[in-house]
Amino acid sequence: MRDMARARNRGQAIPGWGMLLIGLVIGLFIAFLVYLDRLGTAPVAQKQSEAPEPAVKPRFEFYSILPELEIVVPDILENVVPDSSPARSTDTADREPTYYLQAGSFKNGGEADRMKANLALLGLDVVVQSVTVNKVEWHRVRVGPLHTAQALRQARERLRENDIEFMLLKTGG
Repeated sequence: MRDMARARNRGQAIPGWGMLLIGLVIGLFIAFLVYLDRLGTAPVAQKQSEAPEPAVKPRFEFYSILPELEIVVPDILENVVPDSSPARSTDTADREPTYYLQAGSFKNGGEADRMKANLALLGLDVVVQSVTVNKVEWHRVRVGPLHTAQALRQARERLRENDIEFMLLKTGG
């Protein structure tokens, strides 16, 4: 009889390792709920009437900086010095426009040098201009100077063939 009573009691009792396992599962579940709460994503769906969270500030500022610095030049090449013009004197060179094709602007000088090397391999004359905008140094990679319509057309075509985006800039004139 005693053996039967012990067997019944043993079957109903939870061993120590079982209690530890149950406690561990409950603790992990509570930790998971706290983690979700700190993420800001509760397991219950948000109501549609709740206001959305404020927009996150963009990681890149060039979206706002570059439009301020952009000089829009018409795509017409009529105002460019004709190809058949005689050699220009220093007086007329100062008054005539010079064109550049800006192929990139980088905070990292090494990236600008890599772009310059790639463009030089395409047979283009490239300069890197370093400027400071809002206390940040930028390295502009520019093809040029381009003084004739033919030189401008050839440089544009070479950049387009290689899927390199650019911006036309005009200085002087």
